[in-house]
Amino acid sequence: MEPTIDNISLLRTGGDVLLSVFIPKILAKLRDERVDPVIANAYIRHLRSEWTQMCIILRGYGKGWSSREKIFMDAGFIETALIFIRHARPDLAPSQYYLMDAIQTFVQLATMAERRRVHDEFRKHHALDIFVDIVEHSPLATHRCAAVNCVRLMAADLFLGEALSPRRIADLMETMCKLVLAGPHRDARELLEPDKNWQSRLMCGREDMPARDASQYAKRYYSISQEYAMLACHGLLCRAPVPSREHYLAILRHNPGIVDSLLRIAQLRRTDWYPESKIDALACEVLALLVQFRLDSVPGLNYPLEGALKEEYDSELRANVEALDILLSRPNWANSLLDAWSKTESFNDNDILAKFKRSVEQYFAVEAPNDSSLKKAYLNRGRLRTSILRIIASVTYSEEIKDDELITFLRPAYIGAQANKRPVGSLLFMDPQMTQKSNMYASRSEEVWRVPGWANTGRQGADYVQIIGPETLTGPLALTRLYTLLHRRGLLSKIQSWTALPADVGPSTELKHVKQITNSDILKKALTIAVKRITTHRELGRDRLLKDADLRMAMGTFIYSAELAAALRNFDQTTDGKFAEQVKGARKELVLCLTNAAEMALRQQKHKSALAFASAAAQVAQENPQEEGLTMDIIEKNKRRLVTAKGQLQSRT
Repeated sequence: MEPTIDNISLLRTGGDVLLSVFIPKILAKLRDERVDPVIANAYIRHLRSEWTQMCIILRGYGKGWSSREKIFMDAGFIETALIFIRHARPDLAPSQYYLMDAIQTFVQLATMAERRRVHDEFRKHHALDIFVDIVEHSPLATHRCAAVNCVRLMAADLFLGEALSPRRIADLMETMCKLVLAGPHRDARELLEPDKNWQSRLMCGREDMPARDASQYAKRYYSISQEYAMLACHGLLCRAPVPSREHYLAILRHNPGIVDSLLRIAQLRRTDWYPESKIDALACEVLALLVQFRLDSVPGLNYPLEGALKEEYDSELRANVEALDILLSRPNWANSLLDAWSKTESFNDNDILAKFKRSVEQYFAVEAPNDSSLKKAYLNRGRLRTSILRIIASVTYSEEIKDDELITFLRPAYIGAQANKRPVGSLLFMDPQMTQKSNMYASRSEEVWRVPGWANTGRQGADYVQIIGPETLTGPLALTRLYTLLHRRGLLSKIQSWTALPADVGPSTELKHVKQITNSDILKKALTIAVKRITTHRELGRDRLLKDADLRMAMGTFIYSAELAAALRNFDQTTDGKFAEQVKGARKELVLCLTNAAEMALRQQKHKSALAFASAAAQVAQENPQEEGLTMDIIEKNKRRLVTAKGQLQSRT
């Protein structure tokens, strides 16, 4: 039985025996460059509709293929799709778009084992090269968008990062960044061309859209491509098991220019045509991930380890510092990061709401903004700000950071360290002032917890690959680290006598702000607040364990809290105890956070991490246990965890 328009319903009603004969015939037709465009379009749109319904309406993400989808896979669906989208026939262009879109839901339905099969087929038939070629050279905006989404699919929902060398990853990331930075003008011009205006019905479902309106909408459509491209970059790096820091360093070594591209993207302003864009925050997350420290370590803390485990941690640290040095070597990096921060300070509700309104009225957004649109914009702001503060804190662990860069970042760190009080009052009757306060609180409480994309859609858990605490934690961390380096370099005590800032300090930095932030009274207050923030977030980690039973989030919270405690301890050591009264309690908090992290690691069978945390906690506990209020109960608990971790590791050797 040959596939025709009249028997397309067999795809839904046919049994496995019939489909095992019928489906190969469908695929054979699609592989034939002479295929009837009506037949191709009908069957591809039918499959796209079926799979979309199974994914979205029936919530079939990761549940696995039915017998029909398995027959498609066995009959060569992936190879056929890659052949079909390369047919050089304009009359097949709509169907080629629909097929690239259908691949998305076909994969999202799959189990992890089934996704591995798709991944292997994609590799076998050079899918990445095909999709990248479409992204770079297709004359159709719809095809370019669909293809970059397929790259995102391979990177996030499949396992592309595992299959590529650091060199290839760097090249692909640069390709994605170029797409993001190209701007929407090509797409907008394209929709004015009579022979390409038909794409508007694929973009937004309108058959009769005037060319001028379609051109306006194309800017929105391009912005969606930008998000796919940045998600692809993040997916390439966000893998489990987490690669070594040497892997990320190799990416930066091959193409340090990635840093420049990511910083340019982070600086992009909110547009009228797509005000909901997340690419700036994603760019900062990607950059933070490239230079982040391993998640089972606390930067600034020496681990009393031995042998192979010590060498492993030391090697990872060396790679991390070299990656930071590459970031620091890029021209104008500090001012670029500061500019990305500055745009978040002029965050205006009326301006954002006006942009959302124009996105509908002038750029024909299909869905009008709803009550959550503004809050989502605030949450994106939160992720951008805390990612920037994370990067600022990270670069202070490199000796290559310049004095003027330390001064440039004082104000963002100080602002990030400010209190974040939960608004008290009713949101009934949509009081704009209360809504704004609520959104700002949510923004400054926003954290980054990233797992591989397949863990979200494939119904399989994975360890976090990226964790960034909220602004109210990363702010004090960055500020404490800046204070430490300024004191170490003999600048902290001199700033109050300055009559002008050093020549290379960021242009938006003002002397009065620098003097205010480094004033002794303000410094003491900032240190005192920082100690309280550790306690607050340690208790949050405890709640995540006891209330949510989430070992992974609890462990991550204890670790990022420990980093702030370690920074305060380091500041106290650097200043020879001059501010001992203000940092009192930090060592106790550091021990508590470390030993809690060790316990979380033990419960997850992560014995190396447990040994590192428990060893560090034991070392810190010896410094001033009585003055810090450490009880013997805490110290003994940590000793037991240390013994358990050592025993488990010894039993495995």
